[in-house]
Amino acid sequence: MDERKITAKLIDLTTKSGIQADPVELVGLYVALKAKPMLILTGQANSGKTLVVESLMQVLNGGNPRQCQMLTGHAWWAGRTGNTALFSEAQTRLTTGKIMALIDEARKPENADRVFLACLTRISLAEVAVFFPEMAFQIRNERLMRLPSFHYTEPIPFPSNLFFIGTIDTSLDNWTNDDLDAVTTLMDWRGALTAAQIRGSVVGTVPGSENLFLRSCIRSEEAACAKLSSILGDTKQPLRPLFEMAELLGNYALVMPPSLINSATVYLANAWTANGHGLFAEDNPENLAGALDFVIAHGVLRPHIGQIRQAAPLTQKLQALLDRAMPRSVNMLNPALT
Repeated sequence: MDERKITAKLIDLTTKSGIQADPVELVGLYVALKAKPMLILTGQANSGKTLVVESLMQVLNGGNPRQCQMLTGHAWWAGRTGNTALFSEAQTRLTTGKIMALIDEARKPENADRVFLACLTRISLAEVAVFFPEMAFQIRNERLMRLPSFHYTEPIPFPSNLFFIGTIDTSLDNWTNDDLDAVTTLMDWRGALTAAQIRGSVVGTVPGSENLFLRSCIRSEEAACAKLSSILGDTKQPLRPLFEMAELLGNYALVMPPSLINSATVYLANAWTANGHGLFAEDNPENLAGALDFVIAHGVLRPHIGQIRQAAPLTQKLQALLDRAMPRSVNMLNPALT
């Protein structure tokens, strides 16, 4: 089986869920989860962020509740109870208990080839600033020591088949954190719900997709470089646009995140199937451009977009550098198009 069947099914199910979205963005989301175990979808409320995660769950493992949990990310409701602190703590303990159950299941040897996913919906900036960075720090060290309201007596290995997704109803432009950036993709979701929404009836797991997805995930720079070399051996400096952008940004005292080059290399490697087929496009140069467009838009521009837009000469130089090959990045530079 080819991974392209997984992405095609994701696009199909997302559409049937009543979400209008660019298929390329869905491929970008899928590749992002291959490259990093954590993902935060940002954007307007009621734009289909939760539904697209549910579609992804269906494609990978049928949305099995033993493997997937849609969790309340922030206790917004607690403010109406008259005792916000008490009920917020109760919500935290409930969420932590469900995450612990997923961790326990994911760590079982018999589940090594199964995908486990926790999605925290409608998180607040507090979760972005505390929960996700703390989880990211532990994941970087491949050991889990604590969760909200709970501490393990001894560190336990982080299961590589476990993934975290968060959704937040606001933009996180100009926001960065070294621990978070290393293992988390922040993606601005631009989908929209349509009148054709048929929530709850989305089915269509791709047989064997869990095992294929996990086997296809590349996380180390060494493995990524080896794969890219085998596919793009005759391509000179595939990361050249990133280095050129780094130089331009540096001229304006803007610095790319330290982990970006490594993250970009890993992301690019995940943009091809194990058999060397591009997920964004069949043509290698076009697939490379599509993957780079995603990395530049969400990894390079997003953390500095406010400052970039205020510097007209820099914006013009970046637009000239990106040109037509990277439309999403060019559109991000122009607030009228975003």
